[in-house]
This record gives sequence, structure tokens and C-alpha cells, in this order.
Amino acid sequence: MLDAPLPIEWRRTYRSQLTAYDHGHLGARWLTPYSTRIDVVGQGKPTALLYHATDGRSHRYPWLAIGQRHHDPVEQITLT
Repeated sequence: MLDAPLPIEWRRTYRSQLTAYDHGHLGARWLTPYSTRIDVVGQGKPTALLYHATDGRSHRYPWLAIGQRHHDPVEQITLT
């Protein structure tokens, strides 16, 4: 942990089967809390969101129209 007004905790994790991060900042398949990302899925028209979490898991969520909601009971999050 770097002691600062906005502290930074440095951790890294290696996942040998994590192909979503083959081109990570620390090399193939290394993750940090700062390597999370959301990919838009669909050619031309978006159909889903793919969230890549810090633990190496990927979560697929439906593309939402304005005003729609989606609740993920496993992860306990709601997209709006």
C-alpha cells in the first residue's frame, strides 16, 4: 500500500486459463485491480456487455435499453 491522499494497493494475480487477458500490462494473463474492463459484444449493434473482474472471472450481461434494469443475484449487483 502506498500511503497517499488516494492510497494505491498493489496486487497481481496470474490466471493460466484466462485468455481474455493475453495482452495484459504485466504480460499475458497477469491481473491487477486496475485491469478490469467492460467489452461491448455484438457486430454493429451491441447485444451484451462482458465485464472482466479483478479475480479473473468474466460476467456477461444483456445490453440494456434506456430505462431497463438487470439484476445479477449471484454477484448482487443491478445494472440500470
